[in-house]
Amino acid sequence: MEKPYKSYNGGKESDGTFQKIINILPPHDIYIELFLGNGAIYRNKKPANTASILIDIDTAVIKAWSKIKTGSCSIINTDAISWLENFKIPAAIFEKMGTRVLIYIDPPYPRDTRKSAKDLYKHEMNDLDHFRLLLAASSINANVVISSYPNEMYNEALKSWCTIEFQSQTRSGTATEKVWYNYPTPSVLHDYKFIGDNYRDRERLKGIIRRNASKLKRMPAVEINALLDHLKKENIL
Repeated sequence: MEKPYKSYNGGKESDGTFQKIINILPPHDIYIELFLGNGAIYRNKKPANTASILIDIDTAVIKAWSKIKTGSCSIINTDAISWLENFKIPAAIFEKMGTRVLIYIDPPYPRDTRKSAKDLYKHEMNDLDHFRLLLAASSINANVVISSYPNEMYNEALKSWCTIEFQSQTRSGTATEKVWYNYPTPSVLHDYKFIGDNYRDRERLKGIIRRNASKLKRMPAVEINALLDHLKKENIL
């Protein structure tokens, strides 16, 4: 998918960054991305089964996105924190209907984690804003993923969540990215095309998958079903 900006501060465009995040996303029917920016996760993952909602407070960001094709999604120009604070009732409705909701949150990095003290965005966040965001995210009845640099406030507020850390390439050099998510690490993913720890590992796994798929194509249907039955009995599937 075409991207609205060639580059964007804090974006997850660098190789190995968006792939790591997509590799922990469980299957979902509705996808919601807050602090949209360049939308690297939305653009690179498989579309949600039903719909996507993209949110950013910056009117320039919304205008940039309105110029490209975005598929089945709604783009909302509003304050992400306030929107999240008022999401409790819709989340309960979605759960009752059996709809799987995934919310990805990529806020401005806390100022004390940055290498530069200068403003990077038209709408920056102070510590109170981050506190409100974390409080709202912790109250949501849906699967939630949050990206930031490692920091004490997020670590404390999300201490019961699962996490991953990895090195990411930024405009200022290499940085440690941390991701928090409020569900068990999934074995069933929404999108498998980036599975693997790095490019070499992804290519290795693609080769294994292709070879095994080729073998299955040559097997009679009854043998394939026998194999599936065995895997289920062994609790592999």
